[in-house]
Amino acid sequence: MKTIYTALVICGLIFSPLAMAQKYVSVSHDTIATSYNGMNFSSEKSLLENLQPYEGFSTIAEFIEANAVSIFDEDFMGTVFVTTNSSFEAEEDTEEDEVDLNLASNRQKILKFHIVPGRLDAHGIKKAVEKGGGTAYFATLQGENLGARLKDGKVVLFDSENNTATIIGSDLYHKHGFFHIIEGLLLPKIE
Repeated sequence: MKTIYTALVICGLIFSPLAMAQKYVSVSHDTIATSYNGMNFSSEKSLLENLQPYEGFSTIAEFIEANAVSIFDEDFMGTVFVTTNSSFEAEEDTEEDEVDLNLASNRQKILKFHIVPGRLDAHGIKKAVEKGGGTAYFATLQGENLGARLKDGKVVLFDSENNTATIIGSDLYHKHGFFHIIEGLLLPKIE
């Protein structure tokens, strides 16, 4: 009897962690569809596949297309702050500290500066700002921090030069995480 009891205890110790771990494994792969201003996005598509049909994202889509292989591997999970074409156009119209957007190295740095590892939804950003006393910082793939604060109830991101971008569309899905649409161009340190 003691042997049976010991065997049951050992089996329980071995299999109970496996059973508990299984409750966190998702067996369904439901597609999550989100939209912004009549544009539809899907969690089944890559970020590039989601953005390419829409002219307002053609510049960032070019950046992604040139660098997607090196950034978005199968296991990558991240949050991307997607800049609109109008933000790139506004940067090109300024005279001061002009950044050459045609250089592949600059494009890669800018793209990586707009990506934060992990899933970061709008609620998480706002909570981090509150917890940080009004400001939060997120490490980007470029290795620099991207700042966030709230202004008139909206999340405003900023870089080390205090360039700002406002989140105008949030919690949109792509195959590798979330993306948020921003108005404004944030720049990493480019030498």
